[in-house]
Amino acid sequence: MQILHTLPKDDGFRMPAEFEPHEGCFLIWPERADSWAGGGYAARKAFGRVIEAIARWEKVTVFASCGQYENARASLPPQVRVAEMSTDDAWARDVSPVIVKNKDGVIRGIDWGFNAWGGLYDGLYFPWDKDNHAARKACDLLDIDCYDRRDFILEGGSIHSDGEGTVLVTEECLLSPGRNPRYTKAEIEKVLKDNLGAEKVLWLPFGIWGDETNGHVDNICAFTSPGEVVLAWTDDQSDPQYARSKADLDYLSGETDAMGRKITVHKLPLPRPVYVTEAECAALEPMDGVPTRSPGERLAASYVIFYIANGGIILPAFGDPADRQAAEILARCFPTREIVPIPARDILTGGGNFPCITSQIPRRGEGGAPCGAKRPGFLLKAKGGFPMSFAHLHLHTEYSLLTGACRLKDIPGRVKEAGQDAVAITDLGAMYGVVDLYKLCKKEGVKLIVGCEVYLSPRSRRQKDMRLDHGGHRLVLLCENETGYQNL
Repeated sequence: MQILHTLPKDDGFRMPAEFEPHEGCFLIWPERADSWAGGGYAARKAFGRVIEAIARWEKVTVFASCGQYENARASLPPQVRVAEMSTDDAWARDVSPVIVKNKDGVIRGIDWGFNAWGGLYDGLYFPWDKDNHAARKACDLLDIDCYDRRDFILEGGSIHSDGEGTVLVTEECLLSPGRNPRYTKAEIEKVLKDNLGAEKVLWLPFGIWGDETNGHVDNICAFTSPGEVVLAWTDDQSDPQYARSKADLDYLSGETDAMGRKITVHKLPLPRPVYVTEAECAALEPMDGVPTRSPGERLAASYVIFYIANGGIILPAFGDPADRQAAEILARCFPTREIVPIPARDILTGGGNFPCITSQIPRRGEGGAPCGAKRPGFLLKAKGGFPMSFAHLHLHTEYSLLTGACRLKDIPGRVKEAGQDAVAITDLGAMYGVVDLYKLCKKEGVKLIVGCEVYLSPRSRRQKDMRLDHGGHRLVLLCENETGYQNL
């Protein structure tokens, strides 16, 4: 591992979107007794459920202290890797490296400074030196080079990328005096652009009310695809969150992303307020003699704070009627992913939720055009068996420009609107609908490229796997039979 002092953007690196393919995911096994009730027993059970869900689709690495290593190893499935590492708490997203990627699929980590969300001004614990060394150790474990940015305080939960040059942040968090008080807003934006390979930073005014991270963006707003976000929302004007979400919505309504697209906002309802109980407070050890929670304290509960795994959305559930509504909205935003609700209270009472305890590792070897570069077309992804009356345009290598669910008949028009002339199809479990799409594309003068990874099952043994190169990219042509391919 090399420690680098250049700028990632100058080196051709960008921050991928969370919805791009992952190589794996980091978590940290919880044990801190003033963060996690009962010494972390219930939290470890909740972490275990999240880990098992993510491990269905990607490699999970869990860091555990020397004292908890054997417990973690015995508690987790064998496909989960457990590595010993000293940390001050279990907030993997904020202490892990932010991983950037170049067009050749090479990944590198950024080691930002960490000061427990505000240092001596309004930080949540002291000391934090173990956390501040975690990112570089994680890079060493991955055998990737690491950019040294410890002179600038930034947490992974305070930034959200669309992978195409746009980064979401909140003013409440990044301009808070406990982080980088010597930097102006313009200087902070330059640091983000230079290190995340971004062209535009969208500054939402606020995060979630009561969020003790000073309003991390990952709890209030997240990209579901380039040009589309979910925003935590309440219609209750008496709720202190209403004015915050309304200000964020007003801001987004007047903005475009780095590619010039208007931002489509999907309102994601908040659950009913979640309050800390007296029993939960009693189960927490004090910090330096001072209680860390108070009975009746409102927690920063939100459904926006979900984890995007390769094949699923790991969604916090609160036993609230809005649980189902949130799942339905996210199913429409992510039609090719399985929605996996998991009870979140035992993590929420620690101060965060699923993205806070996870940190994705972008997949190596799958590049992508640099931000703002011209791409030759779209990549159409659909989960095997997914109804082909709809499709999902999804970011992948150099074929994607835009994502979002759309009707099959609308695809040629969407491609032409973006100034492109080709669409590639991948990840189809069957060829249903492809001939119809071919006819639509031919009529509109749009080239159709059929290529996909093959998911063979007993019902699909008739399928042929024919490999070819197109524009320097290795594709796999999938068809029911060779006659079908020739007709197409």
